[in-house]
Amino acid sequence: MNKERAIQLMHLLAASVGGTVSDIKLMALLYFVDRKTFEKYASLITFDEYFSGDHGPVLEGSSTIMARYDDVRFTKVFSQPEDAVSQAGVSLQVLTLQMPVDDLTTENEAFDLLSQADHETITKVLATLGSLNDDEIIQYATDPQHCPEWVKPEVDGIMTPIAPETLMKHLNFPASEITFYAEEIQYWKFINKHSLFASE
Repeated sequence: MNKERAIQLMHLLAASVGGTVSDIKLMALLYFVDRKTFEKYASLITFDEYFSGDHGPVLEGSSTIMARYDDVRFTKVFSQPEDAVSQAGVSLQVLTLQMPVDDLTTENEAFDLLSQADHETITKVLATLGSLNDDEIIQYATDPQHCPEWVKPEVDGIMTPIAPETLMKHLNFPASEITFYAEEIQYWKFINKHSLFASE
């Protein structure tokens, strides 16, 4: 994955919803921004690995960054997560920005790895999901109408992979393009894994 871009995306999404967000909502926003990006441009922002989790799709690397709270690029942006519970009783970790963000545009150097196209995609996703509470976003992310590639795990806490080919199938990519783009994704995941932005 491209950790630097993923953290910038988390930063921008959190700032866009008021500076405080649960891990579950932030994860859903990350996923649907990446999903919308792929649907429109056949590319990704994070190049993270996707899994079906208990409450919706999970970006494995991004989830690890949130849970461990040991990546200095992340800890500079977010305060230590705090335990919370949704109205429906779902356990959450609440993330709060260290500092408020006044400029959410591409002019802000904090978001210099996100393109204008990325910002436009983020705006579209937030228009649909930004105002949802944690329980509503879980309902949305696990609804086959919105996310048919998500499959409820057979055992709680045990995630199952969402392959790029599965995502493309549900995005109605032509069969002739699925193999090509799946190989492209694997190539860029390899590049990002060995890039400066993915370094520990």
